[in-house]
Amino acid sequence: MQDLFETFGDLGINPFYLEKVKTICVKTGMREARDAWEVLKAVCQDVLDAHPSALKPDGEIRRSGSYGLYINQPPPQRSSKNHRLLKAATSSAGNLAWLGYEFDDAGDVHKSIWFHSENPKKREHLFAKVTKSFPRSEKTQVGGDLFVIVLPNDDDQHNDFEWFERALGCAIA
Repeated sequence: MQDLFETFGDLGINPFYLEKVKTICVKTGMREARDAWEVLKAVCQDVLDAHPSALKPDGEIRRSGSYGLYINQPPPQRSSKNHRLLKAATSSAGNLAWLGYEFDDAGDVHKSIWFHSENPKKREHLFAKVTKSFPRSEKTQVGGDLFVIVLPNDDDQHNDFEWFERALGCAIA
């Protein structure tokens, strides 16, 4: 019976597929990019109920850099409550967040979420919320854009799906 469920998961049939995705942990380089994409897409669809048009892939497979996806503004019609909550916590224009994997020449990979913030007060509020569960989080400014970067704790033992789910959950709580 387990073989049948695994086959359904391999074929992309929900909920079997979601169970398979929840076990993925990207750890070594970006050879696992397909797995990374599946995790990121599943998290956005499960946590935010984000329409595929609200997701935009970002990154290339190369020696160092990043691979992830942007969460765009929710569509005016048919947007989920969580997607609207993320918009309220981050930005009313442009991308709401980038979530994905950052990696270096040595092949070390870490998960991160960059929440875009349109003003300092919103950024401070978001930073206060996420640092309760993710104390390594940082605030930064790139050009004129403000961000809260959520990073895994040093002792993090969660699989990738659970980690992204928890981090997004902190932002929309």
